[in-house]
Amino acid sequence: MLQFDGKWWFDSPGPIEPAVQEGFRDLINRISGQSQRKVILEHFKARFCAAANTDYWPSTNERFASDDLDRDMERAAANAPVFIEAFWDACQELRARHPAMVIPDAGRINRIGTVKLSAD
Repeated sequence: MLQFDGKWWFDSPGPIEPAVQEGFRDLINRISGQSQRKVILEHFKARFCAAANTDYWPSTNERFASDDLDRDMERAAANAPVFIEAFWDACQELRARHPAMVIPDAGRINRIGTVKLSAD
C-alpha cells in the first residue's frame, strides 16, 4: 500500500510531469505484452478512470483501448499522487491475479523520473 497525505485525494499537490506519465505508459505497454493486450489496457484504464473520477466504459477494440487509456491517464495526471496510486494498485491487482506475470517493483517505478515511491 502506498502512503501519502490523505488530503491529496481532494486537493492535488500538482500534476505529474509529462515525461513521467510517458514512463508509466511505457511500463503498461511492456506489461500488456505478457497477456491479452486489450484486457491489460482495459484494466489500467479502469484504474485511471477511478483516479480521475470519471466513468469507465470498455473500448470496442485494442486501438480504441490504447487511445482511451492515454486520455484517461491524461485526466488522472492532474493529481500526481493519485495517478501513481492508480498505477501501483493496478499492478498489485495484476500480480495477485497472474503470479507468473512480471510486474515492475517500487525500485523500477522510482527510476521513471522524479517519482519516489515507498511501499509497505
